[in-house]
Amino acid sequence: MVNKSFRSLRNQHDDNFWPTFTDLLTGILLVILLIFLFYVMLENERLAALEEEIIDKQLLIEEQEEQIERITGLRTDIITGLQLEFESSDIPMEIDPNTGAIIFDSELLFDYGESALKQASKEQLQNIIPRYISVLYDDQFREQIAEIIVEGHTDDEGSFMYNLTLSQERAFSVVQYLLGEEIGTYEHKEQLKTDITANGRSWSNLVYDSDSGEVDPDKSRRVEIKFRIAYELDFDSLEHKLQSSD
Repeated sequence: MVNKSFRSLRNQHDDNFWPTFTDLLTGILLVILLIFLFYVMLENERLAALEEEIIDKQLLIEEQEEQIERITGLRTDIITGLQLEFESSDIPMEIDPNTGAIIFDSELLFDYGESALKQASKEQLQNIIPRYISVLYDDQFREQIAEIIVEGHTDDEGSFMYNLTLSQERAFSVVQYLLGEEIGTYEHKEQLKTDITANGRSWSNLVYDSDSGEVDPDKSRRVEIKFRIAYELDFDSLEHKLQSSD
Protein backbone atom coordinates (compact mmCIF):
# COMPACT_ATOMS: atom_id res chain seq x y z
CA MET A 1 0.00 0.00 0.00
CA VAL A 2 2.92 2.33 0.75
CA ASN A 3 4.44 1.57 -2.63
CA LYS A 4 1.13 2.28 -4.29
CA SER A 5 0.90 5.65 -2.58
CA PHE A 6 4.52 6.54 -3.57
CA ARG A 7 3.89 5.70 -7.20
CA SER A 8 0.76 7.83 -7.11
CA LEU A 9 2.70 10.85 -5.74
CA ARG A 10 5.48 10.39 -8.29
CA ASN A 11 3.02 10.25 -11.15
CA GLN A 12 1.34 13.37 -9.84
CA HIS A 13 4.71 15.15 -9.58
CA ASP A 14 5.71 14.13 -13.14
CA ASP A 15 2.34 15.34 -14.46
CA ASN A 16 2.97 18.79 -12.88
CA PHE A 17 6.69 19.02 -13.87
CA TRP A 18 6.49 18.53 -17.64
CA PRO A 19 3.82 21.21 -18.34
CA THR A 20 5.88 23.64 -16.26
CA PHE A 21 9.11 22.85 -18.17
CA THR A 22 7.26 23.17 -21.47
CA ASP A 23 5.94 26.58 -20.49
CA LEU A 24 9.43 27.69 -19.46
CA LEU A 25 10.95 26.50 -22.71
CA THR A 26 8.18 28.21 -24.67
CA GLY A 27 8.84 31.43 -22.80
CA ILE A 28 12.58 31.25 -23.51
CA LEU A 29 11.96 30.61 -27.19
CA LEU A 30 9.51 33.51 -27.28
CA VAL A 31 12.09 35.84 -25.74
CA ILE A 32 14.72 34.68 -28.25
CA LEU A 33 12.24 35.22 -31.07
CA LEU A 34 11.43 38.73 -29.84
CA ILE A 35 15.14 39.59 -29.58
CA PHE A 36 15.71 38.23 -33.09
CA LEU A 37 12.77 40.24 -34.46
CA PHE A 38 14.09 43.36 -32.69
CA TYR A 39 17.49 43.01 -34.32
CA VAL A 40 15.87 42.28 -37.69
CA MET A 41 13.87 45.48 -37.30
CA LEU A 42 17.02 47.46 -36.41
CA GLU A 43 18.88 46.01 -39.39
CA ASN A 44 15.98 46.86 -41.72
CA GLU A 45 15.97 50.42 -40.41
CA ARG A 46 19.75 50.64 -40.90
CA LEU A 47 19.49 49.31 -44.44
CA ALA A 48 16.63 51.71 -45.21
CA ALA A 49 18.67 54.65 -43.88
CA LEU A 50 21.70 53.49 -45.88
CA GLU A 51 19.60 53.17 -49.02
CA GLU A 52 18.19 56.66 -48.47
CA GLU A 53 21.72 58.01 -47.96
CA ILE A 54 22.89 56.35 -51.18
CA ILE A 55 19.94 57.83 -53.08
CA ASP A 56 20.64 61.30 -51.65
CA LYS A 57 24.31 61.04 -52.58
CA GLN A 58 23.43 59.86 -56.07
CA LEU A 59 21.15 62.86 -56.50
CA LEU A 60 23.96 65.16 -55.35
CA ILE A 61 26.36 63.52 -57.81
CA GLU A 62 23.86 63.93 -60.66
CA GLU A 63 23.33 67.57 -59.70
CA GLN A 64 27.09 68.06 -59.54
CA GLU A 65 27.47 66.56 -63.03
CA GLU A 66 24.79 68.93 -64.34
CA GLN A 67 26.65 71.86 -62.76
CA ILE A 68 29.89 70.73 -64.41
CA GLU A 69 28.14 70.64 -67.79
CA ARG A 70 26.72 74.13 -67.24
CA ILE A 71 30.09 75.53 -66.13
CA THR A 72 31.97 73.88 -68.96
CA GLY A 73 29.47 75.01 -71.59
CA LEU A 74 29.29 78.57 -70.31
CA ARG A 75 33.06 78.90 -69.95
CA THR A 76 33.55 77.52 -73.47
CA ASP A 77 31.13 80.13 -74.85
CA ILE A 78 32.93 82.93 -73.02
CA ILE A 79 36.36 81.76 -74.21
CA THR A 80 35.07 81.61 -77.77
CA GLY A 81 33.82 85.18 -77.41
CA LEU A 82 37.19 86.32 -76.06
CA GLN A 83 39.09 84.62 -78.86
CA LEU A 84 36.89 86.30 -81.45
CA GLU A 85 37.36 89.68 -79.76
CA PHE A 86 41.16 89.45 -79.78
CA GLU A 87 41.86 87.21 -82.78
CA SER A 88 43.16 90.03 -84.97
CA SER A 89 44.93 91.85 -82.15
CA ASP A 90 48.68 92.16 -81.83
CA ILE A 91 48.48 93.00 -78.13
CA PRO A 92 51.23 91.14 -76.19
CA MET A 93 49.07 89.01 -73.94
CA GLU A 94 47.78 85.45 -73.92
CA ILE A 95 44.29 84.02 -73.48
CA ASP A 96 44.31 80.69 -71.67
CA PRO A 97 42.24 78.36 -73.90
CA ASN A 98 41.07 76.33 -70.88
CA THR A 99 40.16 79.02 -68.35
CA GLY A 100 39.69 82.19 -70.39
CA ALA A 101 42.20 84.04 -68.21
CA ILE A 102 44.31 86.72 -69.86
CA ILE A 103 47.97 86.44 -68.95
CA PHE A 104 50.48 89.28 -68.96
CA ASP A 105 54.21 88.82 -68.67
CA SER A 106 55.11 90.83 -65.56
CA GLU A 107 58.05 92.43 -67.40
CA LEU A 108 55.50 94.06 -69.67
CA LEU A 109 53.75 95.61 -66.66
CA PHE A 110 56.49 96.14 -64.07
CA ASP A 111 60.20 96.66 -63.65
CA TYR A 112 61.99 93.75 -61.98
CA GLY A 113 61.14 93.60 -58.29
CA GLU A 114 58.81 96.60 -58.52
CA SER A 115 55.04 96.91 -58.17
CA ALA A 116 54.42 100.28 -59.86
CA LEU A 117 52.89 99.94 -63.34
CA LYS A 118 55.01 101.09 -66.26
CA GLN A 119 53.49 103.88 -68.31
CA ALA A 120 53.50 101.71 -71.43
CA SER A 121 51.68 98.94 -69.56
CA LYS A 122 48.92 101.36 -68.60
CA GLU A 123 48.25 102.00 -72.28
CA GLN A 124 48.07 98.25 -72.90
CA LEU A 125 45.63 97.75 -70.03
CA GLN A 126 43.56 100.69 -71.25
CA ASN A 127 43.28 98.97 -74.60
CA ILE A 128 42.70 95.41 -73.36
CA ILE A 129 40.58 95.49 -70.22
CA PRO A 130 37.50 97.34 -71.53
CA ARG A 131 37.31 94.83 -74.38
CA TYR A 132 37.82 91.87 -72.06
CA ILE A 133 35.17 93.16 -69.66
CA SER A 134 32.74 93.85 -72.50
CA VAL A 135 32.78 90.15 -73.41
CA LEU A 136 32.30 88.99 -69.82
CA TYR A 137 29.47 91.44 -69.25
CA ASP A 138 27.72 90.68 -72.49
CA ASP A 139 23.99 90.20 -71.96
CA GLN A 140 24.20 86.42 -72.29
CA PHE A 141 26.97 86.09 -69.66
CA ARG A 142 26.60 89.02 -67.28
CA GLU A 143 24.31 87.36 -64.73
CA GLN A 144 26.67 84.40 -64.40
CA ILE A 145 29.90 86.31 -63.75
CA ALA A 146 30.38 86.05 -59.98
CA GLU A 147 33.90 87.44 -59.66
CA ILE A 148 36.81 88.86 -61.65
CA ILE A 149 40.17 88.12 -60.09
CA VAL A 150 43.51 89.82 -60.69
CA GLU A 151 46.28 87.45 -59.60
CA GLY A 152 49.93 88.30 -59.18
CA HIS A 153 52.53 85.51 -59.55
CA THR A 154 56.31 85.52 -59.05
CA ASP A 155 59.29 83.25 -59.63
CA ASP A 156 60.89 81.35 -56.73
CA GLU A 157 63.79 83.72 -56.17
CA GLY A 158 63.63 85.08 -52.62
CA SER A 159 61.44 84.07 -49.71
CA PHE A 160 57.80 83.10 -50.08
CA MET A 161 56.66 86.02 -47.93
CA TYR A 162 58.69 88.57 -49.87
CA ASN A 163 57.17 87.30 -53.11
CA LEU A 164 53.71 87.13 -51.56
CA THR A 165 53.93 90.82 -50.71
CA LEU A 166 55.29 91.68 -54.16
CA SER A 167 52.63 89.65 -56.00
CA GLN A 168 49.84 91.15 -53.88
CA GLU A 169 51.10 94.71 -54.47
CA ARG A 170 51.30 94.08 -58.22
CA ALA A 171 47.75 92.71 -58.33
CA PHE A 172 46.57 95.69 -56.31
CA SER A 173 48.35 98.13 -58.67
CA VAL A 174 46.48 96.65 -61.62
CA VAL A 175 43.11 96.87 -59.85
CA GLN A 176 43.85 100.39 -58.64
CA TYR A 177 44.56 101.49 -62.20
CA LEU A 178 41.51 99.74 -63.67
CA LEU A 179 39.18 101.42 -61.18
CA GLY A 180 40.97 104.77 -60.94
CA GLU A 181 40.53 108.04 -62.76
CA GLU A 182 43.72 107.79 -64.84
CA ILE A 183 42.31 105.07 -67.10
CA GLY A 184 39.23 107.16 -67.81
CA THR A 185 35.67 105.92 -68.19
CA TYR A 186 34.69 102.76 -70.00
CA GLU A 187 31.60 100.58 -70.19
CA HIS A 188 30.93 98.39 -67.13
CA LYS A 189 33.54 100.15 -64.99
CA GLU A 190 31.06 100.64 -62.16
CA GLN A 191 29.93 97.01 -62.35
CA LEU A 192 33.57 95.92 -62.23
CA LYS A 193 33.95 97.63 -58.85
CA THR A 194 31.50 95.19 -57.31
CA ASP A 195 33.10 92.07 -58.80
CA ILE A 196 36.88 92.55 -58.90
CA THR A 197 39.40 91.30 -56.33
CA ALA A 198 43.22 91.35 -56.12
CA ASN A 199 45.17 88.28 -54.97
CA GLY A 200 48.88 87.66 -54.55
CA ARG A 201 50.02 84.06 -55.04
CA SER A 202 53.79 84.41 -54.51
CA TRP A 203 55.47 81.37 -56.13
CA SER A 204 52.69 78.93 -55.25
CA ASN A 205 51.89 78.34 -58.93
CA LEU A 206 55.18 78.27 -60.81
CA VAL A 207 55.48 77.60 -64.54
CA TYR A 208 57.90 74.87 -65.56
CA ASP A 209 59.80 74.44 -68.81
CA SER A 210 58.27 71.55 -70.73
CA ASP A 211 61.66 70.28 -71.93
CA SER A 212 63.94 70.64 -68.92
CA GLY A 213 61.32 70.39 -66.18
CA GLU A 214 62.98 73.33 -64.47
CA VAL A 215 61.19 76.46 -63.25
CA ASP A 216 60.73 79.00 -66.03
CA PRO A 217 61.23 82.25 -64.10
CA ASP A 218 60.14 84.52 -66.96
CA LYS A 219 56.80 82.77 -67.44
CA SER A 220 56.33 82.35 -63.70
CA ARG A 221 56.47 86.14 -63.25
CA ARG A 222 53.07 87.10 -64.56
CA VAL A 223 49.70 88.72 -63.85
CA GLU A 224 46.53 86.82 -64.66
CA ILE A 225 43.05 88.29 -64.94
CA LYS A 226 40.45 85.57 -64.68
CA PHE A 227 36.75 85.18 -64.01
CA ARG A 228 34.67 82.98 -61.75
CA ILE A 229 31.23 81.74 -62.81
CA ALA A 230 28.29 81.78 -60.40
CA TYR A 231 27.63 78.10 -61.12
CA GLU A 232 31.06 77.37 -59.65
CA LEU A 233 29.88 78.63 -56.27
CA ASP A 234 26.97 76.19 -56.43
CA PHE A 235 29.41 73.47 -57.47
CA ASP A 236 31.63 74.19 -54.45
CA SER A 237 28.58 73.97 -52.19
CA LEU A 238 27.58 70.61 -53.68
CA GLU A 239 31.14 69.31 -53.36
CA HIS A 240 31.17 70.33 -49.70
CA LYS A 241 27.89 68.46 -49.12
CA LEU A 242 29.33 65.34 -50.76
CA GLN A 243 32.47 65.49 -48.65
CA SER A 244 30.40 66.02 -45.50
CA SER A 245 28.29 62.96 -46.27
CA ASP A 246 31.29 60.63 -46.60
